[in-house]
Parts: sequence; structure tokens; C-alpha cells
Amino acid sequence: MMDGHIDITKPFTVSYAGQSATFAIKKAYVPPAPSTTGPLASSPAQLPVDVPLPAQVTDLQDALMTGEFTAERMASLFSLPQELVQTLDITMRSSELRLLLVLLRDPVRDASFSNDLLTSINPLIGTGAVMVWAISPTGSAFTPWSFFIQQNGTNYVFFSDASFVELTPGFLRAKEVPAGQVVAGVIRLQKGVDSSVEFKVFYGTNSVTFNAQ
Repeated sequence: MMDGHIDITKPFTVSYAGQSATFAIKKAYVPPAPSTTGPLASSPAQLPVDVPLPAQVTDLQDALMTGEFTAERMASLFSLPQELVQTLDITMRSSELRLLLVLLRDPVRDASFSNDLLTSINPLIGTGAVMVWAISPTGSAFTPWSFFIQQNGTNYVFFSDASFVELTPGFLRAKEVPAGQVVAGVIRLQKGVDSSVEFKVFYGTNSVTFNAQ
């Protein structure tokens, strides 16, 4: 007892009608912060934006599943400047997750994407946004909420649905990428991030760097 009150940081017993039970209240578990060092920042959420979903995604699906998965090959395949394209090939236990990331700048309008995809992403070009295509030959865990941005030593994390735009249905709430299928969307960079200077996109502990000045 502390000044007539129970100290709940220590085990205590409750008795009633000859029955008793002992309770030990532990500290709540706090998930670890991102392993990458640096202060965290939460910028105001982007205003929501609606874009039409592409009718189909086979133009990217076939390319992501076959051949060498490198930024150089993807840039060449889709007629994009090298500095706008990055790839991540992540192996987790027995699964493989491939991520294609494209910084949405003006040259993307001339990329060899399908017309419906270009129509969908056109409102986001030049606004500070990164298109993400996730695919897995094996099936893999995936969620867009594992992304965060780092610039000048500060980590920018996402808290708002308005930070993402879906290009395939369910991107925002995705928990996995089924084998051979595509999950795609757009990351809208936080207002505190300047996409005209170098920044990193992290997925968990894996990262790529954009420096398209």
C-alpha cells in the first residue's frame, strides 16, 4: 500500500467470498522505433485526391516477373530517365518481394506505360510522388505502411490514408502480394520533403535513393 492506495506496479491479491486471485500488471509493450537512426517527423497530411484506376496492369506485371530486375533494365524498358527509377528485391525467409519505384516527374508522361495508367497518374506528376509496384514470384507479405521517407537525417513516417493513392484495388489495406499478382499505388511525399533534392525511400530496413535534380 502507498498512502492507503494499492501500488499497481507490484503484484497484489483480490479476495472475495473466500476466493482470491493475484494480479501482476506489466508495462504495455511499445513497438520498437524504425531501426534507421534520426529524428521522426509527422508533416500535415496531403489533401485527398481521386484518380481513375487503370483498367489493367499487365504492361508492368509481365516485365516485373521476368528477366533481370534492376533499375537500369526497368528504365530502359519503360523509356524512363535512369534517375527516376529504383528497384528493391527483398528476400524474407522463403519469399521474394520485388518493388519498382518511379519518381513522378514530367518525363514520366512520355514513358511507355499504357494509356490508362498514364491517365491515372497524370494528376500526381510533379506533385512530389513516387509510384510503387509490388510483385512476388512466391507470394509475400506487403503493406504500404512499411514505407517511410528520409531526408537530411529526418525520418518522415505516414499516418494518413491521404498519403497514398491506389492504382490497384485494395492497395491501401494490402497485407500481402499473392504469387504472380501486382499490388500498385502512389506514395505522396510529406509536405516537409523536397523531392527536388536527394531523399531516400525505405521499406522496412531496405532503402533506395532518389537524386533527380
